[in-house]
Amino acid sequence: MVALIAGYLILSYPFMQIRIPPAGFGIPLGELLLIIVLLTSNIPKVLARMGATVVLFPFAVWWIWALARLVLDGVEYGFWAFRDATQAVESLYLIAGFTLAGQPRSVELLERWLGPIIAVSCLYGLTFVYANELVAASPTLPGASEQAIPIFGTFATTGTMLLWGAFYFMVQPAERPLVPQSLDRFAGNR
Repeated sequence: MVALIAGYLILSYPFMQIRIPPAGFGIPLGELLLIIVLLTSNIPKVLARMGATVVLFPFAVWWIWALARLVLDGVEYGFWAFRDATQAVESLYLIAGFTLAGQPRSVELLERWLGPIIAVSCLYGLTFVYANELVAASPTLPGASEQAIPIFGTFATTGTMLLWGAFYFMVQPAERPLVPQSLDRFAGNR
C-alpha cells in the first residue's frame, strides 16, 4: 500500500501506466489494489462506519447512477464505457481508504513513511528544471493507446507535493526532526 502511495505521489501519471499484465490490456496497480481491498472488506460494516462520519446518501446516489450508466453504456460502447466511468471508479477509493484507515497497522505504516515519501517527492520536484533531459533519458511505458509514456520527467503533482512538503516539515515536532542535527548544524541553524 505504501509503495503504491509513493508511486502515485512521486511519479504521478507514469505510475498509473504500470499494469498487470504489463503488455496489452492490463489492470493498473492502483485499481488492482482497489479490487482486492473491496473484495476482502466487509463493505456493509465499512459503509456503516463511514455513515457515522459523513452523509452517505449523495455517495449512494452517485454510485447507483454511475453503475447504471456503466451497464447501459457498456452494452453500446464496450471497454470505453469503463474509461468514461473513471470518476465513479475512483470514488470507490473512499471506501478502500476508509477500510485501510480502520486498520491500525496501515495507519502506522503511513505515518512512518509519509515524511520520507514527501521528502523524495520534493527532491524529485526540484529536478523540474531538467524535465526535457529527464524525458529524453527516461525509459518508457506503453500507454493505453500504445503511446510511449516516459517514467521520469512528468511533474503533474509537483506543485502540490512541494506544498505538502512545506507544510509537513513546518509542523514536524522538534523531538522527531527529519533532518539530522549534524546537517542542521552544518547549515548554520544551531
